[in-house]
Amino acid sequence: MLSKGSNPILLDCKREQEELASDLGKFQREKSKLFVEIGKLQNEAELYKANLKKRDSKIIQISELYGFEEFTSDSQVDDDLYRTFFERIKQKLTQMMEEAKERKRDFEDSEQKLQGKIDELRASKTKLEHSEKIKRETIVNNQTFLLFLL
Repeated sequence: MLSKGSNPILLDCKREQEELASDLGKFQREKSKLFVEIGKLQNEAELYKANLKKRDSKIIQISELYGFEEFTSDSQVDDDLYRTFFERIKQKLTQMMEEAKERKRDFEDSEQKLQGKIDELRASKTKLEHSEKIKRETIVNNQTFLLFLL
């Protein structure tokens, strides 16, 4: 610091220099924070691009699996193509659900027919067993009657 008898202009300049040095420190800290934020945003942007590439790759892979002709390995997936993909997936899902319902109905019909056949066989078996029992009883009765006659 300057002594009491110093020039007032010099004091003002010294005070202004200290304020500017303080402001410079604040600006440098703010600049550092902004560089950190820029780095984070750049990392987020790179991650976003990588995720878009993964998404596009999966869209192409699934499209090839289900034969969606609009999508090829060199397709650039934009918003319109993305919406088209999801519409096609919804249609495919609906189609698959309908096919599954139809197969379930077919299975249930087959199951009912088989159950009907099983029930018929059980009834037939029961009738045959009953008939056999009656025949055995008749044979036993006839044998008893023949023994009685002799």
